[in-house]
Amino acid sequence: MKCPYLKTYNAANGRWSVHACDARVSPYIPSLFEINSFCSTKRSRTCIHSRRQNRLAGKDGAGVGEGVAA
Repeated sequence: MKCPYLKTYNAANGRWSVHACDARVSPYIPSLFEINSFCSTKRSRTCIHSRRQNRLAGKDGAGVGEGVAA
Protein backbone atom coordinates (compact mmCIF):
# COMPACT_ATOMS: atom_id res chain seq x y z
CA MET A 1 0.00 0.00 0.00
CA LYS A 2 1.48 3.33 -1.04
CA CYS A 3 1.31 6.21 1.44
CA PRO A 4 -1.42 8.71 0.47
CA TYR A 5 1.03 11.57 1.18
CA LEU A 6 3.63 10.32 -1.32
CA LYS A 7 3.50 12.08 -4.67
CA THR A 8 5.53 10.65 -7.55
CA TYR A 9 6.47 12.66 -10.60
CA ASN A 10 7.90 10.80 -13.61
CA ALA A 11 9.71 12.11 -16.64
CA ALA A 12 7.88 11.60 -19.92
CA ASN A 13 10.39 8.95 -20.97
CA GLY A 14 10.25 7.16 -17.59
CA ARG A 15 13.99 7.41 -17.01
CA TRP A 16 13.73 9.29 -13.71
CA SER A 17 11.20 10.05 -11.02
CA VAL A 18 10.96 12.40 -8.06
CA HIS A 19 9.13 11.51 -4.87
CA ALA A 20 7.71 14.24 -2.66
CA CYS A 21 5.92 13.95 0.68
CA ASP A 22 3.10 16.40 1.42
CA ALA A 23 2.52 15.28 5.03
CA ARG A 24 4.78 18.06 6.27
CA VAL A 25 4.16 21.80 6.39
CA SER A 26 7.05 22.49 4.03
CA PRO A 27 7.94 20.49 0.92
CA TYR A 28 9.85 17.35 1.82
CA ILE A 29 11.77 14.86 -0.32
CA PRO A 30 11.89 11.47 1.43
CA SER A 31 15.16 9.56 1.44
CA LEU A 32 15.54 6.23 -0.36
CA PHE A 33 15.34 4.55 3.05
CA GLU A 34 12.03 6.25 3.82
CA ILE A 35 10.60 5.43 0.39
CA ASN A 36 11.57 1.76 0.69
CA SER A 37 10.72 1.38 4.39
CA PHE A 38 7.58 3.47 4.76
CA CYS A 39 6.26 5.35 1.74
CA SER A 40 5.67 2.42 -0.62
CA THR A 41 4.81 -0.31 1.89
CA LYS A 42 2.05 -1.20 4.34
CA ARG A 43 4.19 0.47 7.02
CA SER A 44 3.32 3.94 5.65
CA ARG A 45 1.09 4.60 8.66
CA THR A 46 4.11 4.24 10.97
CA CYS A 47 6.01 7.06 9.25
CA ILE A 48 6.46 9.97 11.64
CA HIS A 49 5.33 12.49 9.01
CA SER A 50 2.17 10.53 8.18
CA ARG A 51 1.35 10.13 11.88
CA ARG A 52 1.78 13.88 12.43
CA GLN A 53 -0.52 14.73 9.52
CA ASN A 54 -3.18 12.27 10.73
CA ARG A 55 -2.96 13.75 14.24
CA LEU A 56 -3.40 17.29 12.85
CA ALA A 57 -6.40 16.12 10.82
CA GLY A 58 -7.95 14.65 13.98
CA LYS A 59 -7.88 11.08 12.74
CA ASP A 60 -7.70 8.33 15.34
CA GLY A 61 -4.13 7.10 15.63
CA ALA A 62 -4.82 4.04 17.78
CA GLY A 63 -2.36 1.30 16.94
CA VAL A 64 -0.43 3.53 14.57
CA GLY A 65 3.33 3.61 14.91
CA GLU A 66 3.72 0.72 17.28
CA GLY A 67 7.38 -0.12 17.70
CA VAL A 68 8.60 3.02 15.94
CA ALA A 69 10.38 5.73 17.89
CA ALA A 70 8.95 9.18 17.29
